Amino acid sequence: MDHELSVSPGTSRLSIDQHAGPSEAADDDRLLDIDGLCKTLGRNMVLNGVSMTVRAGEVHALMGGNGAGKSTLIKCLSGYWRADAGTILVDGSPLEPAAKKIAFVQQDLGLIADLNVVENTCLGRGFETGRLGRIRWRREADRVHELLADLGHPDIDPLAMASTLDPVERTVVAIARATQSLREGVRLLVLDEPTAALPVDEAQRLFETILRLRASGVGMLYVSHHIGQVLDLADRISVLRDGELVETAPASSMTDSHLITTMLGREVESLQREASSEVSTSPTVLELDLVCGPRVNDITFDVRAGEIVGLAGLQGAGCTEVAELIFGAAALRSGTIAFRGEAVRFSHPADAVAAGIALVTEDRHGDGSFLDLTVGENIVAADLRRFARFRALSARRERAEVAGLIDRFGISPAQGNRRFGTLSGGNQQKAIMAKWMRLQPHLLICDQPDVGVDIGAKQAIYATIRELAEGGSAVLVISNQFDDLAELCDRVVVLRDGRVAAVLAGTELTEHEISKASVSRRSLAVEAAP
Repeated sequence: MDHELSVSPGTSRLSIDQHAGPSEAADDDRLLDIDGLCKTLGRNMVLNGVSMTVRAGEVHALMGGNGAGKSTLIKCLSGYWRADAGTILVDGSPLEPAAKKIAFVQQDLGLIADLNVVENTCLGRGFETGRLGRIRWRREADRVHELLADLGHPDIDPLAMASTLDPVERTVVAIARATQSLREGVRLLVLDEPTAALPVDEAQRLFETILRLRASGVGMLYVSHHIGQVLDLADRISVLRDGELVETAPASSMTDSHLITTMLGREVESLQREASSEVSTSPTVLELDLVCGPRVNDITFDVRAGEIVGLAGLQGAGCTEVAELIFGAAALRSGTIAFRGEAVRFSHPADAVAAGIALVTEDRHGDGSFLDLTVGENIVAADLRRFARFRALSARRERAEVAGLIDRFGISPAQGNRRFGTLSGGNQQKAIMAKWMRLQPHLLICDQPDVGVDIGAKQAIYATIRELAEGGSAVLVISNQFDDLAELCDRVVVLRDGRVAAVLAGTELTEHEISKASVSRRSLAVEAAP
């Protein structure tokens, strides 16, 4: 099968030329056959009679809003949960004896922070041993290095601890762990939000791998909220809504608007923010002057009250590092950070919070929440003082405030005592936004606020950001979704190789200009070469 894949400089959409589509595969070549699947959790019917297939040599996308049932279906496939009714056949055999015929890349990646890359990759597979039972570490490291190189990342150290990897590297390791089983005869791959933490250039490498696997006859169940990427990459799309399958159709027959409406059962409004003429004269809340720190140098820009400023760049450009410097999570080497007119150098994030700065972190599980605590405990975690009375906390006042915030932010299920880790990704993110919004910060920093959330949840999160800005707060948004930044922000600061490459506003503020400014001069020269 011949195919070509490219990402044009001014867009996050793929351009895929498929000369022979896998949708032409024989209908009886089914690697996965789900029939009438039902699952109830508590009082909620989360899957209701779902039936679908995945064929050999097919990318079959599974889409739906947060809470639609996608994660539940995948957990049933993995054996984590047993379905209440229905059947699952893998390559013609019942699921339980065929469980090892499926490879998974889970949304949370499933890496253990205290193990290195080799150890994480060998989980479930086991290690190669010598005659005396000793693990052949060098051979395993070479094998893992080869897997990583095949994914375009030969620079990842197989002996590095998982805790030291950035989000892109963690995603690559999880994919390498899954694809190694494809060398051992597995033909079905389940990818749950594999590009959630990946910028466009890194996602392109993954798509090239997916196309190679598809051409070799591997079938893939692909879960993603990136509608444009799914429409370009998938052969067929199945849509879940409220636990029911509402449509399965060829991707070529669908449009963005139709897919969004099918997923949510309603149309959504544009994310476009109207520019305010008053922002340019409002007080400066945050000002960075020649700031240097880990991976960044001479960073200079400001954010005014009521303004939404985007911070954009490719992986490794330094955007997250800038947020950490502002928030006191990284050491400032030189330069000046001024907050509300005074030079500051926070030694700890708690000092930044006390001053009126909030940070929605890129890693909501590792840094932004407590998965084993309740939704309510997570929402109030940043400040318990308002519930204190005579050195005791008022549980009644806490429950009342949590209930109000759950209702305001549309968190579902609307249960403050529910364990945070059981919420869908979009509802987790809305709860984290509620945690910081209740503090009414002078400056809100959002690092990848829409990672792993559907279009409806993203709209709600961006509406919250706009609401905060309209109330006079300054907002700094970091995102690798350049089209969203162009719609949401008043200005966008583009970083490249740890330095400011451009500041875009007005008619220059477009997805194309952000993309062009984020690409290194060396890369541009390579693209321009004949």
